[in-house]
Amino acid sequence: MKTEVVLNKKQVAKKEKDKTPAKTGDNTQLAVFAIFFLLYGIYLLRRMKKS
Repeated sequence: MKTEVVLNKKQVAKKEKDKTPAKTGDNTQLAVFAIFFLLYGIYLLRRMKKS
């Protein structure tokens, strides 16, 4: 005798969520790195002009 497993709506939604790729925020980290790189470049240029 086989018994069927019936998933409720929450379990189905959870399974669908697991299939979606995780958002890691890579773009945010890249933007922050680019801003710091730009600011450091400006700092170096000003430092070279003074000396």
